[in-house]
Amino acid sequence: MTIGNQAFDLGLTRKYKWAGDGAIAESTNLPALGNKIDGFTGINRYLPLLEGVLNTPAHKKFLDEAVVRLKQIDPSGPLPDRYVQSNYEAINALKLGMEKSKFRGREDNMKLIEALEGLEMKEGDDFPQGDKVLRKEDHQAFIREFIFDVKDGKYSILDVIPKEKTIFPPSCKFA
Repeated sequence: MTIGNQAFDLGLTRKYKWAGDGAIAESTNLPALGNKIDGFTGINRYLPLLEGVLNTPAHKKFLDEAVVRLKQIDPSGPLPDRYVQSNYEAINALKLGMEKSKFRGREDNMKLIEALEGLEMKEGDDFPQGDKVLRKEDHQAFIREFIFDVKDGKYSILDVIPKEKTIFPPSCKFA
C-alpha cells in the first residue's frame, strides 16, 4: 500500500501507466488508497466480484459468508481478498487429501502427501474461485487468474486467464 501512496504522491501515476501484481490493490487496501489506486491494472487470482466467471452460486455463497465473518473482525466490512480465498480453499484441499488418504495421524503423513499430489479441485462450494490442480512434481497449484483494473475504487475484469495457460514446467521435483 505504501508504494501506491508514494507513486501517486510523486505524480508517477499521471506520467506512467501503473500495472503490476494485484497485491497492491487488494480489496482490503482499496478504502485506504482511495482514488490513488484508480487506473491501476493488475493480475490477481481472486477478486471479490460477482461478474463473468465469478458470477456463480458457489462464489456468491463464499463472498456473502466471508463478508459476514470479516465484519465480525472489522466493522467497516472489508471485502475478502486473495488471502481469505486461498486460505479457505487450502483448508478444503487439505480436507480432501485427508479424506482420500484416510489420514489419522503422523504415521499417515506420506499417504496424505501422495493424496494431495496431482489433486484436482473442481469449482463449487469448497473451491469458489474455480477449478485448480496441485501438480505432483513440485506441489505448485495452478488456477485461473484475472487481469483487472481499478476505477472509482472498484474492480473491473479485463481478461480471464484459464488455469491451463498458467502452467509452466516444474523447476524442481518432489515426487
